[in-house]
Amino acid sequence: MLRMLHNLQPGMLLLLIWLCHFMEDQKVQAGNCWLQQGKNGRCQVLYVPGMSREECCRSGRLGTSWTEEDVPNSTLFRWMIFNGGAPNCIPCKETCDNVDCGPGKRCKMNRRSKPRCVCAPDCSNVTWKGPVCGSDGKTYKDECALLKSKCKVHLDLEVQYQGKCKKTCRDVLCPGSSTCVVDQTNNAYCVTCNRICPEQRSPDQFLCGNDGIIYASACHLRRATCLLGRSIGVAYQGKCISKYCLLGTSVSFVSWEHRSVLFPGNIGQYCILGTSVSIVSWEHRSVLYPGNIGQYCILGTSVSIVSWEHRSVLYPGNIGQYCILGTSVSIVSWEHRSVLSPGNIGQYCILGTSVSIVSWEHRSVLSPGNIGQYCILGTLVSFVSWEHRSVLSPGNIGQYCILGTSVSIVSWEHRSVLSPGNIGQYCILGTSVSIVSWEHRSVLSPGNIGQYCFLGTLVSIVSWEHRSALSPGNIGQYWYCLLGTSVSIVSWEHRSVLYPGNICQYCLMGTSVSIVSWEHRSVLSPVNIGQYCLLGTSVSIVSWEHRSVLYPGYICQYCILGTSVSIVSWEHRSVLYPGNIGQYCILGTSVSIVSWEHRSVLSPGNIGQYCILGTSVSIVSWEHRSVLSPGNIGQYCILGTLVSFVSWEHRSVLSPGNIGQYCIL
Repeated sequence: MLRMLHNLQPGMLLLLIWLCHFMEDQKVQAGNCWLQQGKNGRCQVLYVPGMSREECCRSGRLGTSWTEEDVPNSTLFRWMIFNGGAPNCIPCKETCDNVDCGPGKRCKMNRRSKPRCVCAPDCSNVTWKGPVCGSDGKTYKDECALLKSKCKVHLDLEVQYQGKCKKTCRDVLCPGSSTCVVDQTNNAYCVTCNRICPEQRSPDQFLCGNDGIIYASACHLRRATCLLGRSIGVAYQGKCISKYCLLGTSVSFVSWEHRSVLFPGNIGQYCILGTSVSIVSWEHRSVLYPGNIGQYCILGTSVSIVSWEHRSVLYPGNIGQYCILGTSVSIVSWEHRSVLSPGNIGQYCILGTSVSIVSWEHRSVLSPGNIGQYCILGTLVSFVSWEHRSVLSPGNIGQYCILGTSVSIVSWEHRSVLSPGNIGQYCILGTSVSIVSWEHRSVLSPGNIGQYCFLGTLVSIVSWEHRSALSPGNIGQYWYCLLGTSVSIVSWEHRSVLYPGNICQYCLMGTSVSIVSWEHRSVLSPVNIGQYCLLGTSVSIVSWEHRSVLYPGYICQYCILGTSVSIVSWEHRSVLYPGNIGQYCILGTSVSIVSWEHRSVLSPGNIGQYCILGTSVSIVSWEHRSVLSPGNIGQYCILGTLVSFVSWEHRSVLSPGNIGQYCIL
């Protein structure tokens, strides 16, 4: 028995001594004071035993109650533990007279005629009547609504700035000496660097920063961000995980919600380890998920161990979806399917609800948690957001891709990034400068001069020699702006630009379509849609719903015409209508049979593409032609010298030009 007592923790021992003392049959004198009266009418939470009613109720605190029975401590114990409180409970306050509820609250009688403290902030001194942004990052309809929320939920809630919460510091006027900063989630906050943050009231306030440092609250993190001068960002709620996994000689911190991929450049950052942490050696590295921590990752119905050179990540949304194996990559989800192989590394494939853009040398994965980050693509940088995903390759440098809610458009020689903090300033691209607004962002560089860039709420369509701008006020007033030697017709709703480089493209004009070649320019409106517009030396028939353009560069493509199909080759042009669908159309020197539901075109230039035949699929390469029907779907078809696996519902084609691009599985 003595050994058992010796092994007890000191706190447990004290508790036993107190209970033994409490259970002694000592009489309590002068009644008992309680902190609250429960819904069952009994007094709960003993405050002070042996106290008179006058002493108990002297504080004026609402909820304090009193019982007059002189009972043994053992009886009080049974009441509290087994009976839900003490009977014959007498509340100190029966009305709201002389009740002090504290700041921002007032006493009010409830439906059961009991006094209760309710939130009632004093809004008489509020001068700003519009919306305000709170320190919790939420927009409130006015300051009074924020004060009510402060009373009910967030005691440390304050007004950050007037107006709705913004994603950038543009147009944010911070009060006093505070400074606007943008965190990793692209939310703008007003921070006073030398501000004293309130003491922590709950363990739930802890935040783990992306720098691996534990912050006591969001206030402490914003202050550190302000002092640092750049975004730190939140890795996850709570303290940073104290465990770790060893990768090389670095330490990686991990949470399930904030998963990412480790590669040599970001070793020491973090990696995904289910909801726990596994120790990973350099020699025996693998990918983990909650069911098999430290073991292996299941790929479909097989098991894949992943090497350092060909690494990937599994998470609940796409478990069994992808994993890089050997020297080739098959990454497939049913909704967002694609295949990566060494030949097309640097392309992209959509995985679950995330985007992976991978180069063979600098491979990485974007997941919802780190969308808006980046992955290195060949020797270029591609920034991707889920809503507006795009890829930069050497061929389209100077184009654009949208980064979260910011824009980074980079030329290799003069690379730079715009972040929310310096939006509205400039970014150097090639030898040209583009001023960019947050809402309407784009960039001009020498490579894509003649494209466009939105400025504030204006539209600036600029060529280097002949730059001009359309604004909402004069939209529809004049119909052109000079672009090199070309003319662009622009409406505010459907704006686009033609320039010599992309002549024969199109631009939407109000509710009409303008398809223009430099030699034979014309405009189609809803009235004469379905007629024609001259394009180079060829004719394109266009419907409003399904508009497209044919020109010599991509003749043998197709354009959907109302409810008919126009499939045209330059030498042997013809048109299929619903009446003669299923007949034929001559393309170059080959014949393609087309069904109305599944229309397509074969020509010598795109042999190896596909053409859907009735309810079967014909996927043909010039050298190795074959046909798949519903019976043998899921088998294979020979394409050039490659093999493409095709399902009936989700059919697609590989051709020599896009070999290694994608194949639907």
